[in-house]
Amino acid sequence: MNGEEQARNAPDGPVRKGRRWEVIAVIEFLVLLVLALTFLIREPSRESSEQASPARNDRAPAAEKVLYTCPMHPEVIQDHPGNCPICGMTLVKKTTAGGSETIDHLLESLPSLSKVTVPEAMMQRIGVRTEPVRKETVADELDTVGQVVADETRTVHVHARTSGWVTWLAAAQTGQKVQRNQVLLNLWSREVYEADLQLAQTERMLKDKDAGPGDSSADLTRSARDRLAVMGKSRGGSGPAGMESVLSPITGHVIDKMVLDGHYVDPGVELFEIADLSKVWVQAEIYEQDISKVLKGDEAEILVEAIPDRVFRGKIAFLSPTLNEIARTLRVRVEIPNPEALLKPGMWATVRIRGETAEALTVPFDAVVDNGKHTYVFVELRNGEFTPRQVVAGHRFQDRVEITSGLSVGEAVLSSAVFLIDAESRIRGGGR
Repeated sequence: MNGEEQARNAPDGPVRKGRRWEVIAVIEFLVLLVLALTFLIREPSRESSEQASPARNDRAPAAEKVLYTCPMHPEVIQDHPGNCPICGMTLVKKTTAGGSETIDHLLESLPSLSKVTVPEAMMQRIGVRTEPVRKETVADELDTVGQVVADETRTVHVHARTSGWVTWLAAAQTGQKVQRNQVLLNLWSREVYEADLQLAQTERMLKDKDAGPGDSSADLTRSARDRLAVMGKSRGGSGPAGMESVLSPITGHVIDKMVLDGHYVDPGVELFEIADLSKVWVQAEIYEQDISKVLKGDEAEILVEAIPDRVFRGKIAFLSPTLNEIARTLRVRVEIPNPEALLKPGMWATVRIRGETAEALTVPFDAVVDNGKHTYVFVELRNGEFTPRQVVAGHRFQDRVEITSGLSVGEAVLSSAVFLIDAESRIRGGGR
């Protein structure tokens, strides 16, 4: 067998060797492809990293300085964390780079709100108006309702000092004005009659004989006169026997009358209630949350519907030491001079209490938004751009509200269309 026949009869020798080289070629191609792809992916990344990082010979950025401030009191600034010395709130970071502020404290304290920019045409359409923050002299004012009542220190209740029958009624009408020591009624009393007879008898005995130092007639006479004085007949036995006159102890008006001519009365029965209305009380109710606004001596203005063109003035003379547990109110009393008796007991009155005056920053009442969690206003940064700012609201003075923290004099706050701007701010800030 020659060489050619041996090569032909060998078991696929040349074919196997050719296939091996084909496999090697494919592997080399795949390796080169992977290397090429790796280079293409890493090269842009390196370029982007070089673009992101500044060159070594470029100027380094300004160092950032971290300060801490209070969201409620921006004037409080320190270089370490802690609490605000004014309100106790936790201080937040205030980062400065090159001296310029780069953090929005508003968005930290009110994360659900956002700045709002309103085009000029839209501002006119929805009626946007602003007002500056003002510093003015204000006083705590509190409006409530009250009722006119008689002054208890100028009110008396009249009783008879003995039992008897009314024989003559001088003060026969409720509302009648009487004078001090004026006779209100006469009554005949058996007790007075017996005392009168005893006094007359002892006086005759003294008259018939000279009374010595140890004479009992003089003692009996003094005893009879004292007995009549106790029963209200202090005229020493003058007048008809058994007749007692009931006098008015003060000058005033008969507020109530509980007796008629011919009645039989006892000492325990009230006959008249008489009140001096030259000074009256107005009793008003103050809600529990407003008690701190009212002090003894505060001035009060009283208005009644019956006299709409007249303002009565007085001062708070008394604050009740107890609270009405059902209505959660405190009763206060205002004393009002009433020389003309224009104020009548039973009248309803509007009471406006004025406290001490003080200087305060104020904004319109409609400018303040209170959502239950935060109290804030919208401050105009520039024409048409409004940003919400958290504030601390104090007392209300009619249509204005005191701002104790968060605003400065002269800043412009949104005073109308607040609801629309607030809704837009919530939508942009992702709040609800």
